[in-house]
Amino acid sequence: MDIRVQNIRDVSLLQSNLRAWARSRMLDPRDLAVVSPLDAPNIMLELESRDTYLSLLSFKPIPRYLALFVNEPQQLKSAVENAMSAMQLQ
Repeated sequence: MDIRVQNIRDVSLLQSNLRAWARSRMLDPRDLAVVSPLDAPNIMLELESRDTYLSLLSFKPIPRYLALFVNEPQQLKSAVENAMSAMQLQ
């Protein structure tokens, strides 16, 4: 799945348990994808896209939220925010 900067609405550090975070927003499970093989996700991207991606044998809509585990979440957050700012200036 390719994520374009223009499709990112928000980026935030995930401070709480993912299940509690999703429950507090009353999310439909289809609106959230988790990309974290073993560790708990520590950063959340909110996406705005009408694109689809190929998952196994079918096309699915890109979810609204993408929960990721990265080694340096603050660095990724800053990089995404900088890229979003640069897109707005264009």
